[in-house]
Amino acid sequence: MHYTERREQLLEFIRKSGYIRAVDLPERFGVSLATVRRDLAILEKSGHLQRTSGGAVLEKRSLLELSSRQRESHHIHKKQKIAEKALSYIEPNNRIFFNDGTTVMQLAKMLSQKDMPLVVMTNSLKIADTLVYNKHINVILIGGDIKEFSYASSGPLAELMVSHLNADKAVIGADAFHPVKGICIQPIGEAILTMKMISNAEKVIALGDSSKIGSVATVNVCPWKNVDVFITDHTDSSDIDRIRLASVEVV
Repeated sequence: MHYTERREQLLEFIRKSGYIRAVDLPERFGVSLATVRRDLAILEKSGHLQRTSGGAVLEKRSLLELSSRQRESHHIHKKQKIAEKALSYIEPNNRIFFNDGTTVMQLAKMLSQKDMPLVVMTNSLKIADTLVYNKHINVILIGGDIKEFSYASSGPLAELMVSHLNADKAVIGADAFHPVKGICIQPIGEAILTMKMISNAEKVIALGDSSKIGSVATVNVCPWKNVDVFITDHTDSSDIDRIRLASVEVV
């Protein structure tokens, strides 16, 4: 096996498991422990992972580069639990903005099975497709430029449309949640569109699993003071206390 293929397989392995032990890899890849350690050092230098004592974890920044399908399956059980809690904040006849978030997608899947009248306004093709078959949900697809990375619209046309829409709630997913900087999104167009959703909603509910806490992405979408509820599995009390200082209900 060529070293480039081996390193790609090693990265794929750590993306699925979240953590690897160096001693487990020589037999898996048919190389020496020294070769494994050299691979890990090179991948760390390129920013893909972070070495730990005896192994490595996925570098948080590399999470932002995962494809839509990879992001959707990453920490899937945590996202489902967060979405289940978010479901309790959705009320009949709510008008709701959904941006393109993988945890938001899990909430959409749950709502698709409910007999609850709603108006859902989203820029996500996947979320719209998930909800459109539910006769109780009026789906408004926010149109604009489509990017393969996320299967979501953005750009001037999408922003213009959102500026004419009003919502009771905006349910927001993001690439990064920093206890001081606030909520961040990597693609600039989607970040700007999410800002406008937040501005035109009465209540903002942010959903983020612990893998995204403490990191930052390209655009600061909003400070914590603009968020009403943050639902997460993160348990670091110092981070939670900082977020609560902005009068955020942390669940």
